[in-house]
Amino acid sequence: MGDPSGPPVGSALFLPVTIENHFFTMPGDPTEKPAPIAAPAVDAERRARIEPARVREKILEIVEPVIAAYKCELVELDWRREPIGWVLRLYVEHLGHDPRNAIGGVGIDECAWISRDVSTALDVADLVDHHYNLEVSSPGLERPLSKAEHYRRFAGLKAKVRLEQALDAYPGRKAFRGEILGERDGAVLLREDDLGSIELPLARIARASLVYEPAPKVKPGKQKQNKQKQKGAAPGAAATHDEDKPQNSRGASEQER
Repeated sequence: MGDPSGPPVGSALFLPVTIENHFFTMPGDPTEKPAPIAAPAVDAERRARIEPARVREKILEIVEPVIAAYKCELVELDWRREPIGWVLRLYVEHLGHDPRNAIGGVGIDECAWISRDVSTALDVADLVDHHYNLEVSSPGLERPLSKAEHYRRFAGLKAKVRLEQALDAYPGRKAFRGEILGERDGAVLLREDDLGSIELPLARIARASLVYEPAPKVKPGKQKQNKQKQKGAAPGAAATHDEDKPQNSRGASEQER
C-alpha cells in the first residue's frame, strides 16, 4: 500500500468546505451517508504498485470526472501535510468562468455537493490508508494559472508569475508581473512594464495567478455631476445648454397632463 508523500502544491484558501473522516453528510441529515457513486476500483495489488509520488496523479484521475459532472473544472489540487495532518484541497470553478463575462463563480452549496461526491469516490477507490481532511473551495479573485489553456482564456488580464529558477534571458530575476498576451508553443506570453513582451516557459513556472484589480473609485461630487448630465441628456444625444432648449419643453407638457 503506497504511502502518499507527494510535494505540496498551491497555498491559497477561499471559502473552504471541510470534510473529515472521508465522508460528508448534508445539513439537517446527520445520520444518512450518501450512496457511493461510481469510482475507479483499486485492488490491493494495484494499490501496492502506486509510488508515493504518483498518489497525487491518481487522486486527479478520480476527482476530475466528479467535478466535471457539476459542469465545473478543477483549477488546482493541493495535497500536503500540515500541522493538523494531511490535507487535500481542491479549488474549483464553473467551466468557462472569466471575470469579464456573466458566468459566475462557484458557490458554497456547490462546493459542499462536490465535497460529498469526491469524498465518496475517494473512499471507494481506497487510495489513502490514513486520515486526511478534504477541503473544496473557490479559487478566489486571484485564481491560480496552471494550464496553457488558462493563459489563452485570460489574455488581456494581468498576472503575476514566479519561476522555479531564473532564466538566462533574465538573470537574477524569478518574479514577473504584467498583461497576459496568451500562450504559444509551451511558453507564456507576458507584457511587462519594464521589459516589454517576454516569453516564459510554462514548464519552468513554479506558480502563477491572476492579479485582482478593483474598479477605479469615482469621487462622490464627480459621480453626482455625471448622473445629472446623464439624466438631463436625451438618449444618444449630447447635453445642451439651457439657452439652446426650446421654450415648450417636455416638462411643461407633462404638467399640463
